[in-house]
Amino acid sequence: HLLASARALLDAAGVAYETDIGVGDVAHTLVDMAEQNGADMVVIGAKGHGALSSALLGSVSQEVARASAVPVTIVKHAQAVESLDTDD
Repeated sequence: HLLASARALLDAAGVAYETDIGVGDVAHTLVDMAEQNGADMVVIGAKGHGALSSALLGSVSQEVARASAVPVTIVKHAQAVESLDTDD
């Protein structure tokens, strides 16, 4: 299952969570789900494709941040952070 590793981390940390499945445009579906569930905030990952790729392909995390009525925290993928550290 795609969420197994995330569930294991949350369970180990004792963090309460709910899972849900949505269908449709990813960014707007996430925003709708956050609103329907009364979320206080959204935490979403970013793959770190860079400005050009984001402009051409769009960015789900950026659209969620733009469209959300609650605060959004965008977390970079570990590989993106590691590649930034090794570019020196």
